[in-house]
Amino acid sequence: MTICIASICAGGKAIVAASDRMVTAEFLAMEFEHPGSKIEKLDGTCVGLTAGDALAATELFAAAPKRGDCWLSPDEEDPENDAEAQTEGDEVNFWTVEVVAESIATTYARVRNRKAEERYLRPRGLTLDSFYSGGVITHLPESLAVMLDSQIQQSGLGVEAMVAGIDDSGAHIYAVTEPGAVTCMDRLGYHAIGSGLLHALLALVGTEHSLTNTLNETVFQVYEAKRRAEVAQGVGHATEIVIVTADGVRFLSEKDQKELDGIYVRKTAPKTRAIRSAVENLPYGN
Repeated sequence: MTICIASICAGGKAIVAASDRMVTAEFLAMEFEHPGSKIEKLDGTCVGLTAGDALAATELFAAAPKRGDCWLSPDEEDPENDAEAQTEGDEVNFWTVEVVAESIATTYARVRNRKAEERYLRPRGLTLDSFYSGGVITHLPESLAVMLDSQIQQSGLGVEAMVAGIDDSGAHIYAVTEPGAVTCMDRLGYHAIGSGLLHALLALVGTEHSLTNTLNETVFQVYEAKRRAEVAQGVGHATEIVIVTADGVRFLSEKDQKELDGIYVRKTAPKTRAIRSAVENLPYGN
């Protein structure tokens, strides 16, 4: 799998996100470190992160709308969130991080259904529409109909996604999961996906991270959470970190990460030595 982390900070004015570079290719049944970025810039102030099948993730992010795609003229129906939309002349721009997440989730459900149709129905000359709406399910032997329906409902896309970005209302994090569901993580203020999520979330809980933490604090806390997640199966050791603000998306350089690593080593090494010494001095013998 992988680890992807996103955390809101600076009073809702910034987001720090991190990932490893471990890639899962389902068709190869293997994982490997890849030199390419796993954090995709979806718009000027929005990024996407995925855990699971890397090829499936490509199609999801291709559906993410850009600000320039989201203008409505006065004779078009206003979106539900037009109270937060920007106006230019008579046009309204309804781009928000939520709109991006919902678009990806819609694509997620569509791709999932297509994959299920390809696996379980097309070999039998059927489609989802003919199976359900067309009534084929009611004419098949009950055992076969139940089996196919169960396979379709349990069919997964094998990928989780996070959308993290800044819009006119501030910083937002959304999780997109099976079967195309969207969950807003703003109240918690951070989220993680992938096989290392438990270790990463426990690290953030342990540092008592909150939305009021400074950007500097959060950059290190997210880096530390990623490092701690490396003990989980499938999490790579290479690290990628981005900072998202209203000014844009900044990818931290190798030099920046070396500085963070130096701080991490200074924080953890003395504790490790002290604990090792204390254990060696226990009175139970060698």
